[in-house]
Parts: sequence; structure tokens; C-alpha cells
Amino acid sequence: MYIDPRQFLEGLVQPTAPPSTSIKIGPFTYFYKQWDHYPGSTIPGPLGFKPTGTDSRYVSIVLEPSTGSILYRPGFPVAATANPQDLAVGVGRSETVWDGWHGYVPQPAGDEYPLAAVKLTASTTAVDWYDDNGSQLLFSTRLFVGPALQRISERIDGVENALGLGSDQTLPATGAQQEKSAKLKANAALLQDVEIAQTAPTNNYVLTYKQAQNRWVPASQLAGGANTHASATSLGGSAVFKETYAGVHQFRGLSVGANMNIDIDASKITLSGVVSDTNTHASAENLGTGGYGLFKETVDGSHQFKTLAAGNNITLSSAASTVTLVSIDTRASAVNLGGGGYGCVIPI
Repeated sequence: MYIDPRQFLEGLVQPTAPPSTSIKIGPFTYFYKQWDHYPGSTIPGPLGFKPTGTDSRYVSIVLEPSTGSILYRPGFPVAATANPQDLAVGVGRSETVWDGWHGYVPQPAGDEYPLAAVKLTASTTAVDWYDDNGSQLLFSTRLFVGPALQRISERIDGVENALGLGSDQTLPATGAQQEKSAKLKANAALLQDVEIAQTAPTNNYVLTYKQAQNRWVPASQLAGGANTHASATSLGGSAVFKETYAGVHQFRGLSVGANMNIDIDASKITLSGVVSDTNTHASAENLGTGGYGLFKETVDGSHQFKTLAAGNNITLSSAASTVTLVSIDTRASAVNLGGGGYGCVIPI
């Protein structure tokens, strides 16, 4: 015998009478950390998520248990040519229209309780069970058996303890919950026989295992992007340190310019000038014709000039910016001797 889900009124999502843009949600009891009750309500429907063109869209209607709020989770637009049977086969499910279209219904997030799903098109003006062609528009997605509940492992453990079952005799947990329970038990096993220091919580501190003490102790840890490392700064000259971002000190790179060389080893960076065989300084040359030039050549970037040397009857003197050449007169002097008459000087 088939029982229509609409016969179960607990948490039933249904159209208003007559159908409108709003929906009615029946009252129901649920468990989230503790027992709670949703009183039921009539709220605006999800018509704001209508697609455009010929596409359709499925929107999940869920209860967010921590706040007791009703939320809408819209799915992606579905093309009018989409084949639900193909989708069902693609995900390994039976080839039925029901299973196929449910592949387009978005899943609830986290601990949300699924209540219903509604199919919307661009022409949807009201929320109703069926459209004019008899296609279903409003589906119940309530989980009557095995609902996804938070802290289900703790609740099962409580029932097991109440029944006096040992650790090797447990009530069944299936699917994702069983996997989650196994991971929690494996993680808990890592903490066995290890003492945890009893210290008041401190911001940006985490528990760190100290092998020498075989215990977990609070220790400073980078958290929320705050820099808990030593600070850095540049002292004088051109700054190499740039900034600290997300706890990482960032420094400017060194770029090698012309006639420079850089050597890097494990502990230092060495910058040195490069002496090129190519003359990179201003050139030098002797001007004029005839005679002798003072400029000789350029070696390793250094201009070399000939030195002035003093020859016979020449003296050289050097000042801050001049060199003076002086000729020495070595001719003997001549005088007339005797009195009266005429003297005769013979030219040398």
C-alpha cells in the first residue's frame, strides 16, 4: 500500500488556498543539540529564483536548525531538453522520472533539515502541487527514516550505554555518519595516554605536542593572518626589507646593473664591480698634426699619458693645475776692459 507523503502533516510544505506566491509550512518537532519545535508559518515562496527563457530550476526548502529559520537553496538552471532518465543513469540510479529530476534538486547544507523542493519556470506565477499539464511542481523531501541529525554518534552512544551494550556491541550507523564516527574515534585514539596542560585559553594559541613531556601544551601559533613572528625593519640606506604579509617577511630582490657581478652562497651575497676589456669611459686622443702626443693608450678603463721629462737647459715645475717649462740661458757674458778707445765685443 502506498501512502502519499502529503498525508504526513508534520513539517508539510503545501500551497496556500487558493495557490499564491506564498507557501504554508506545518509545525513539527526536531532535535538539534536539544529538542525544539517549529510552530508552522505562511511565508513568501521562492519565486524570486525563477529562471529565464525555457529553463527550469529546482529550489530546496530547508530548516536551519541553529536559528529555526526557513531557507531557500536554489539549484542551477535545467535546460528544457534535459532528460531525467539520462541523469539517473549517469549517477547510477534507477531509470525513473522521479529519481532523474531529483538529481537536479540541490542538497541541504551542513545540518539543515530538508522539507520540500519546488520546480520553477519563467512562467510560474504561484506555487501549486501540479502545473496545467499534470506535472508535479512541489515535492516533499522530508526524511522520515534515518534523518540526518547533528551529534548522532553521541546520541547512539547514549542509547548503547542505556542498554548496557559493550564496545563490541553497537547499534548500526550507516553511510557518511558511520565514516564520520570512525574518523572521530581514530582521532580520539591519538590523544589517549597524553596529558593536556590545564592552562587558561589565550588568543592565537593552540595545543602543541611536546614529546619530551608527553603532553599537549598551549603554544603561540599564527592565526587569522596576524603576524606572530619577529618583526623586521630596514636601517638606513636603500631599504631591502619591504613588508610582512600574512606572517611572511618580504624583501626586495637584488638586480645586477652594468659592470656589476653578484655571487650567492649559503650564507652571503657578494656584489663586485666588473672590469671590462671594453673601454666604457670617455675616450682620449692627441689633437693637432706633427710633434708628439702626450696620450699613449687606455688599459682596463684607465687612460695612460706620457710623462714630461726635462732635457738639457730645461726645467719643469708642477702646480695644482699646470706644468711650467722654463729654458735656461747658458751663454757667457762679455764686457769691455781698459780705458779709452773703443771696446770690441765678439758675438758668440
